[in-house]
Amino acid sequence: MLGVSFDVELSMAEAVEEIVIAASWKLRTLVRTRRFYTDADLIILYKAHLLSFIEYRTPALYHATRTVLNRLDDVQRHFLKDVGVDEVSALIEFHLAPLAVRRDVAMLGVIHRTVLGKGPPQFSDFSNAWDRGACMILAMIPVRPSSNDLLLVWWPSTICCHHQL
Repeated sequence: MLGVSFDVELSMAEAVEEIVIAASWKLRTLVRTRRFYTDADLIILYKAHLLSFIEYRTPALYHATRTVLNRLDDVQRHFLKDVGVDEVSALIEFHLAPLAVRRDVAMLGVIHRTVLGKGPPQFSDFSNAWDRGACMILAMIPVRPSSNDLLLVWWPSTICCHHQL
């Protein structure tokens, strides 16, 4: 089924649960084939078959609470655990950032395209709210799920994401 299920409270818990159930089934199928593939091959297959399925709803789910989105993030965490790759190695070696970071970058991309005049026309009224310029996006990624240690990662951006006063 394509589309997103919206609830009247816009908590998006139902939509996230639908994604988690479908993605978990796909993930189990992928992990069953692990004896035939290397870790790198499994991650490529994950990116090809699951990541787009999980991420195409990002704009509709972005406003959900961290608690709701953590259920979605757990899908990738479970995959990496099954494959035996930690989140830092996944990012550095396989270019697979955590889903929370990917959601942030995707939504910043919408702002970027809007500022350049290439984004959705509905957002063009808001384009004066951002300065043009150059800045960096900082993402803090937990080194271990249960620790407070963070890995700082910088991504270049062509827009400045602060609001003009």
